[in-house]
Amino acid sequence: MLVRERYDLQERRWISLYRPDCNVETAYAFLRAWEQTGDNHYLELARAIYRSIAAFQNPDGSFPFADRKDRHVYTNDNSEVPIFLMRMARLDAEYAPRYLETARKGADFLAGIQNDDGSWRVVDNDDSRNAMFTAHAVAALSMAAAAFPDRAEYERAVENGIAFIRTQVLPSGRVRTCCEVHPGTEYWRPPSSDQAITVRGIAMAEYYLPDNPHIDGWKDLRRTLLGWLDLLADGSGALRNGLGEGINSADLPDLTDNATMSILLPSEWRRIYGAGWWTGILLIERRSMAWLRSAPAICSTPTIPAPTGSGAAPITFATATGILPPSCSTPARRVVPR
Repeated sequence: MLVRERYDLQERRWISLYRPDCNVETAYAFLRAWEQTGDNHYLELARAIYRSIAAFQNPDGSFPFADRKDRHVYTNDNSEVPIFLMRMARLDAEYAPRYLETARKGADFLAGIQNDDGSWRVVDNDDSRNAMFTAHAVAALSMAAAAFPDRAEYERAVENGIAFIRTQVLPSGRVRTCCEVHPGTEYWRPPSSDQAITVRGIAMAEYYLPDNPHIDGWKDLRRTLLGWLDLLADGSGALRNGLGEGINSADLPDLTDNATMSILLPSEWRRIYGAGWWTGILLIERRSMAWLRSAPAICSTPTIPAPTGSGAAPITFATATGILPPSCSTPARRVVPR
């Protein structure tokens, strides 16, 4: 069983493109739904998706971009797969050994392709080196270092990765973006995403490797990056895509990437730090919640349809993420984010 990743708005049809990272994230969402509802249909869906995706894993532990149609190997995709598999292992004890074995192979692959300067490539046919793609690998290997303590090479890779990220920070506190590192390439992410994903990687290193001798330096670096990110907050509480520096076509001060920046990333930071997160993120989430008050439709729009014939209610964004906007009239059962 696989989940198609893209929908063609012009032709109004789903494209048969099955990406391992998107499928594993979907499987994790189904496991969260199972955790909250107790409906085994969601558990079965999650496991079925996992089995299909595990079959795509290459002998070296990597995953292709999209099943058999695009065999290129991207660092970001191959970082997110083990991250979500390790999260799935916390929810599904019976399948946990399978999830962890697939994740370990993926982590071994990531550790093995790190460049001598501590960076990771974008993809197997593009050796451009930048903070964001490196941060994806740092996030995965930080989590893997805690899950597999016998793999000392994971923690060394994290140390070297963050050392590289430090070389990519501009005086303003912003990291050099993908398109700045590789001129002429129009990557799809706005500067805000490069910055936020980099912060996330460092935050996961702090959380999973609290005894690392470099921890204080990591915290200082994370605070520096957050300082630039905080400049993006607008009056509505959302975070803008950029400051209008003309970095790429997505660097627009009047364009807000609401879904990613204003909702999902604060959720991710909360997931990492729980109740002990730092003041900067608390302020960002407060702004995000203020923005959500003006978007009540998100409370009732199903993001995970119930399995046909199951009799279960659809899972909304609020119940799937544990984030309940103040404007929601029907409370969602809050869970401790993982």
